Amino acid sequence: MNRPQRNRNPGNLKFVGQSQALGADLDGFAIFATDQDGWRALVRQIQLDQSRDMTLFQFCVKYCPTDVDYVHFMARELGVHQDVKLREINPWTIAVHIARKEGWFAEEKS
Repeated sequence: MNRPQRNRNPGNLKFVGQSQALGADLDGFAIFATDQDGWRALVRQIQLDQSRDMTLFQFCVKYCPTDVDYVHFMARELGVHQDVKLREINPWTIAVHIARKEGWFAEEKS
C-alpha cells in the first residue's frame, strides 16, 4: 500500500488543518479517516483554486512545485492547454488525474 492509499489521501495533500483530516504523517501529508473524506478534501482544494482564477499551469506549480512534468502530465491527460482557466474544467475530473499522478490507483504487488 502506498502513501496516498495508506493516508486515504488520493491527492497527497499536505496537512494544513483540513476539517476532516485526522492529522499528518511524518512527512506532513494529511491523513483522512475515509477515502471519501480524502476525495472531498482534494475537490475542495481544486474548487478553492478555481475561485482564485488560476490557470492549470499556476495550479500545478502551486500544487507540486518540485515536479516539472506535473503541468505537462495534467494538460495532456485533461486534453487542454496549460493556460486554460482551472474553472473551465470539472473539479472531479481534475481530482481523478491528480490521483493518478500521485499513485492512488496503483495496484498492490503480491
